[in-house]
This record gives sequence, structure tokens and C-alpha cells, in this order.
Amino acid sequence: MSTILETLQALQNSPVPNLLVIAGCIFIFLAFVGRFGAFVELPPQRQKMGGILGAVLLMIGIGLFVVPNSQLSSAPGVPDSTGNQPADTSAPAAPSREYRILVDEYHGFPLFDMTGIDGYNLRNQGFVFEPITTELSLGAMSEFDAVVIGFAYYEGGKARFSPEEIIAIREYIKQGKGVFLVGLGWVWVTYEKLPIEEYPLNLIAADTGMFFSGQTISSVNGVGYEEAPITFRRPFLANHPVTQNVNQIGASKTLPGSLVVDPPAAPLIWGDDNTNDSNGTQNPIMLAASTLGDGRIVCLQHGSYVAPFEDTYEDGDFPDN
Repeated sequence: MSTILETLQALQNSPVPNLLVIAGCIFIFLAFVGRFGAFVELPPQRQKMGGILGAVLLMIGIGLFVVPNSQLSSAPGVPDSTGNQPADTSAPAAPSREYRILVDEYHGFPLFDMTGIDGYNLRNQGFVFEPITTELSLGAMSEFDAVVIGFAYYEGGKARFSPEEIIAIREYIKQGKGVFLVGLGWVWVTYEKLPIEEYPLNLIAADTGMFFSGQTISSVNGVGYEEAPITFRRPFLANHPVTQNVNQIGASKTLPGSLVVDPPAAPLIWGDDNTNDSNGTQNPIMLAASTLGDGRIVCLQHGSYVAPFEDTYEDGDFPDN
């Protein structure tokens, strides 16, 4: 499809449409009068065919003029004038069935509320959220298509992740399900005063190529997060189903963390060339995806980036994907 659109775009930017219109007009003229000047003459028996051919050429030429160039150049898969691949802005397909999402409310400090405003768009698309306030067992999770775990640290006497739960969550993913981990490694290090290697979300994501670091992303171009939102925008977003329709995300007075990402994981959103984390790493990654067994796992370093923000940001869009 993209090859056809590229060909049409190339034709539109060439003299071909003008030539087709001129040729069509000439053939239609000959069909009616039979002669053009002293040397061009169309036999009467061919005038009807000439009129049909002229009409076809005329319509094709006009058609190439009428189709907007922006429509061709913005089509998915067609590079723009700079040769860059544009973001896929086609709307996500509506779910063909009801998708059930289990939201963990049993462990620690919740980073966001998918059963509330953060999940509003998803609920409108047919997704059903159910909170769980008990241990995450394989049996409890198996009835759901995906599990969302938003966790920063143990707060208010909430339950701790048990080794059995970590094993059950990983087995759930391996069986072909999905898990969305929303964490904040620097909060774990600050409040629990424990090594980042013991962070429960890192134990869940082990061997996937994704690791929640204890570093923060506090400024862009020297402007701190309290002065302006820490913003992530294209082209520092991968073309991926998770980032479909997303061009820019941000959050007010939010201090996100960075992820360490290695194969087989893929970075999805990262900072621009003027963004560093507290360890000095340029282009710090804050969203990534990977696989574990037959399932998928997505890691995000701050829940505010999935909550609706200002109109110019698409924070509330990428959870829809």
C-alpha cells in the first residue's frame, strides 16, 4: 500500500498531471471536430474511441490534482519530505471482545488509579477493570487478560510482595498474558533504603532486559521539573503499538525515573539530547517493553505519564494501546 501511495505522491509532484489534462482535452476536441491544425486529423470511425480516451486521461489528470498532497504524505508508512518515517496516527482498533484488566491495590503506595480517571478512556473502549486487594496468585490472575501493578514503596502498612507472588506473576506472563509495571525506583531507594536490585518490580522484570534504576530525570535544558513539565516528545518515541497516536507526554511537577534497557527489551520513550538522568546518562529511557515466555511486559518510570494532562499532551492515549 505504501508503495502505491509513494508512486502517487511522486506523480503528483511531476509534470504528469498537466500532460494528462492537456492530452485529454486534445483527444476530446478531436472527437468533436475531427481535426486539429493542418497535420492532426482523427478518422471519423475513431472519433468515439478518441473521446473515451480523452475523458479517461482528463479524469486521471484532474484526480492527481484533487488528492491533497498532505493526505498522501501523512499516510502510514509513507516517508515525509525529509525521508523520515512519520508517526502512525491511525486510530487503534476497537477491541473485538471484552478485555479484563486486574489492578493491584494490595501492595504499597499506588502510583495511579486505573479504576478511576486514569482508566476512563480504556473503559469507554470496552476494557473492564477490577481491583484486587488480596495476594496475587496465579489462580486469581489467570481469569484476566492483563495485570497492572503500580508500586513505589511499602507505605501505610500495606502488604509486601512475597517470593511466591513474584514467581506467580512471572509464570502468568510466560503463559501468554500481559503485565504493565508502573514504578519509581528512586522512591524505593529513598524510603525503603534498600538496594534497587531488591525492588519488587525489578524481580518481576528479571531477564527481560528492563531494570528500574534509582536515578531521577529532574530537568531538561537546565529547567527543573518544578518550573516546567519534564516532557518527552517525538522523534524520541519509538514507532510501536504502545506509542501509537502519541507525539508528546508530560506531567506537572513530576520527578520521573530512568530505566536501564538492554536486548531483548525495546526502549519506547526516552529523553531528548538535552535530557540526562541524575547519573549523567543522556537520553534517559522512561518507558520500555519486552517479552517473557509467551507474554509481554511493559515498564514505566512514573504513573503520572498515563494520566490525562494538558490538551497538547497525549498522556491519556498511550494506555489505550
